[in-house]
Amino acid sequence: MLALRTLLLLSLVACGSVADDGAGKSDPPIAPSSNPVPPASEDTTAPGVAWLLAPPPGSNVDAYSRTPIGSSRNDVWLLQDIQDADFAWHWDGRTWSKIPLPFRSIHAIHAAASVAPGVIALTVPDCGSILRLDADARATWIDSQSECPPTIDDLDASQDAIVVTKDGKALSIEGSDFVALPEAAEPTRGLRVVAKNDVWAMRPVMHFDGMAWKKLGDDSRLSNGAAFLSGAVYDVDDLALFSPAWAHRGPPVDDTASHGWKLRKLDSSGALSVTDVPLPSDIPMDGTTSYTGMFAARTRSGELALAGCVLTGDATFTPDLTKPFPGRLVAHSSSGAPIALPSNLPCPLRDHDDATRASAPVRPLLDGTWMYRAENRYVLVDP
Repeated sequence: MLALRTLLLLSLVACGSVADDGAGKSDPPIAPSSNPVPPASEDTTAPGVAWLLAPPPGSNVDAYSRTPIGSSRNDVWLLQDIQDADFAWHWDGRTWSKIPLPFRSIHAIHAAASVAPGVIALTVPDCGSILRLDADARATWIDSQSECPPTIDDLDASQDAIVVTKDGKALSIEGSDFVALPEAAEPTRGLRVVAKNDVWAMRPVMHFDGMAWKKLGDDSRLSNGAAFLSGAVYDVDDLALFSPAWAHRGPPVDDTASHGWKLRKLDSSGALSVTDVPLPSDIPMDGTTSYTGMFAARTRSGELALAGCVLTGDATFTPDLTKPFPGRLVAHSSSGAPIALPSNLPCPLRDHDDATRASAPVRPLLDGTWMYRAENRYVLVDP
């Protein structure tokens, strides 16, 4: 493999609102954990730019493979992607609290999204109901079914909309009511909600503009690492790489591997374009520095960011490919302009060895914050 192989997982999230009006089955309030243990937290540089966050007490970042969700750096949820999960962790900016779930599913949680500050919605396989859960451990079922039929296929949200699919049809949640969206020509699968009038389905690739669905093409090349911006989705066909001989094993032996990013942009009209983005011009090309592309993501301002890891070394340096990437995170716009980040952000973990594809997306929290896993901690960045 030409690039340094590391482990990488990033986060994404969206939000909306769910009203608790008791229209569905309501369970009694659930008492929160009475003795939460505060993890270590520290600013990496200036306040308001980036933060390091220790995992919940008694666990590590590998215990929660599901992408974190939340509305801000002071409202983060971790859900277990395992069978028999009966609690969630919530971070309020100061402490982790264990929030009980009013069920023990024989399957892992199926879908979850942040829908308002301090509130998430989630569903599980073999159950058509949606649970509204807040940071005070109040739980309410929406659209409750006594037989719990397997009707909820997917769930996602933005600041102004919550959308689910039931039996392949898309519906928005307004209060505790389901309102059917105009029917698509094919069943909708794999929701990504950017806004009320900007909803995507990944299987097959379709777009809803607030009025009607439009099929845009086959989803066979649309990866989980795709970045959804307003009216367009960007997918990474090839991650950029500048790797001197000391920074990689295998061919080209005693030589430098070098290539830029390859991006595919699909807009809401169906127009497809492929762009080759050169390596960032501020990365030294004198053999002292390696650059490995990591992911594409949306910034707080709604622009596309291309993030990579930079490592400084020389011929005497032998990287340990069994450990997380030891460099630092940098980001650039698609035009190559640097995006201001703290200078000491650790690199993210990668979840597989494919050095040519974005292995997992960063789905920004409600306020645009990025969140990703690093070694033994989470990193929250305001890009």
